[in-house]
Amino acid sequence: ANRLLKDGGSVANKYLSNAYINVLGDADPVRSVYLLPGNIETQEIMGKMVVRGGDPSHNLFLLDGSRVYNPTHLLGELSIVNETSMKTIRQFKNDFPAYLSDALSGITEVTTKDGNMAKWQGTASASLLAGAFTIEGPLVKNKTAIMASIRQSWRTPAIRMLADNYTTNFYDVHLKITQLINSRHKIMLSGYLGNDLLNLKSESVLKQQHWGNRLLNISWNYALSNNFFLHTSA
Repeated sequence: ANRLLKDGGSVANKYLSNAYINVLGDADPVRSVYLLPGNIETQEIMGKMVVRGGDPSHNLFLLDGSRVYNPTHLLGELSIVNETSMKTIRQFKNDFPAYLSDALSGITEVTTKDGNMAKWQGTASASLLAGAFTIEGPLVKNKTAIMASIRQSWRTPAIRMLADNYTTNFYDVHLKITQLINSRHKIMLSGYLGNDLLNLKSESVLKQQHWGNRLLNISWNYALSNNFFLHTSA
């Protein structure tokens, strides 16, 4: 059981939109965390975050409670969480909560939208790199809600403007179902599927790389009182 006390997490709400925009115009709220004090980006390919002089392997990235070892697309240029599906983002550099472990430098905790219990609504975004769409609404009003989000890269000459021997394709899908049992009990099922495919033609030889993430998390929240809650997930 956890008590609702102030912890060392930085809620990055002021960085959620347009703080970080990549070279092709994509706003990326997760990459905006790199701008927080004490954070820098490594300079090599697959640029990763360094927190207060630590090593990138000392950091932990959580998406809806599931650990993600490679939370980026395009060799580090874009995060796997798009702006239309994200609810909150927090980063810890000290006072790690007891339920978060396996990190020495920093923890980035991203939560996606639970789904609207009252009405259906959708959000869309587009850039030179990709298009994203998120829809959420009640399956059973005030009882069961769903959130579904998909992002797909375009097959456009935008990347070829930078390198004509380089082509890339990626997509990601988020799905979350939230079930309210009563005023104190809530169950959430969250899933993520994402893939990258990169082709590099060099000296008439085609080199191909493929990587991705598959996550599934089920969690139960139980409010013991106004000050204490129990959170269990697998």
